[in-house]
Amino acid sequence: MDSLPIRTIMRLLAMLPDGPTKQFIQFEAHSNHEEEGYEQETSIRMAMTRAFDMVQRHRTPMLNAWRIGDASLLAVLSPDPCGHCQGLVVSSYRWKAVDYCSNKCRHDAGDRDHCKRGCGCTGFAIKRRQLRNHRRTMRIMHRVIGEFDLWDELDEELMERLGNLGASVGLEHDHEMDEDSDAEDPMVTQANELSNVDSLVQLSRNMVELAETRRGLKRGRGSD
Repeated sequence: MDSLPIRTIMRLLAMLPDGPTKQFIQFEAHSNHEEEGYEQETSIRMAMTRAFDMVQRHRTPMLNAWRIGDASLLAVLSPDPCGHCQGLVVSSYRWKAVDYCSNKCRHDAGDRDHCKRGCGCTGFAIKRRQLRNHRRTMRIMHRVIGEFDLWDELDEELMERLGNLGASVGLEHDHEMDEDSDAEDPMVTQANELSNVDSLVQLSRNMVELAETRRGLKRGRGSD
């Protein structure tokens, strides 16, 4: 598939009948392009390659299942619908024992472990979540350091790499640092509110100026 010209690949895609395979290729190509950042042609080529590999890999067991009428085997090969949009799940994105058809559906269902710019969350919410995860990780690391008595080694590394020993932030649970929230940045919220107020004030000024202009026009016509 990698050696085929893109025109040939597009022709093959157009020749495929409507169905799960074509749906998978279209979804996979869109995901490769929009979420992974590949070029359009590369995304389609990757999707076609993966689809043909999957068909080849599952061809024999699927034919055997249809031939003998084994419903249980077909059920294994045909996953449950997406836990969010109820669409076809070809490439599973699993979260809390539920299969989703895409990262977006998994995200919309509540998974925030794979967030990145463009997922729908604000950059502030993503950074706040990463900070909480980092602090939890550091607490575990500090416990391991204590269990193996590596405090002297830690102090040496801190002094060598950072030039100090006592500048580390306390990792004990903190109400503000570890608060479990995805609320918007309060500074951004305040700036938006101030911007709305400024817009409202400017609108009021424009209305006053318009009213004065109309009164001036009426007085001018009356003097005539």
